[in-house]
Amino acid sequence: MKSRIAELKSKIEAYKHYTMHDRENNFTPSAVLVPLLVKNDEFELLLNKRTNDLTHHKGEISFPGGRLEKTDDSYLACALRETEEEIGLPADRVEILGELDATPVISRYMIKPFVGIVPYPFEYVKNKDEVDKIFSVPIKAFMNPEVHSITVNRFLNLTVPIHYYHVAGEMVWGATGRIVTNLLEVCFDFVPEKYHDFVKEYGDPREQMDL
Repeated sequence: MKSRIAELKSKIEAYKHYTMHDRENNFTPSAVLVPLLVKNDEFELLLNKRTNDLTHHKGEISFPGGRLEKTDDSYLACALRETEEEIGLPADRVEILGELDATPVISRYMIKPFVGIVPYPFEYVKNKDEVDKIFSVPIKAFMNPEVHSITVNRFLNLTVPIHYYHVAGEMVWGATGRIVTNLLEVCFDFVPEKYHDFVKEYGDPREQMDL
């Protein structure tokens, strides 16, 4: 498994992620951890379900993370701080593999995602004000073509896909769905067929955003 983790890290390091620096001033800077754990010798993705008491994206599936604070030394520090606040996982228990594409969202946040290996088993402690439940989904589940769908939307004057993954009795979509799609492509050499068709018809919106 160590060799497989090293392979993931190499793939992320070799990937030229889209930064979208020119758009950051128009968005609230934020960061998330994309937590991968190893269970039964397979990778699973750790996810949160947000409570219905939050201002934005209530009840949605998300990664642990939040807005950049003045006390954060970096976007990565932000992601790790928020992870500990939300699910009780200390920063020193996370093995960071690298960064994926910056992801702008309609609520005017610019999310920087960092992939990290997290321990399993581990007694995660959810922040009851923010997190309704913590659960994991095998990476292979996201590769089933039957769980994935796309709708087409307009955002930042571009035609963009909205990804939906129906897994573990939940719907993963929005920014989280985009980050999952990016993770599958970069780390697991998998592009959902419907996304491949979208890019063929409309082009890759990331290339147009990253001016």
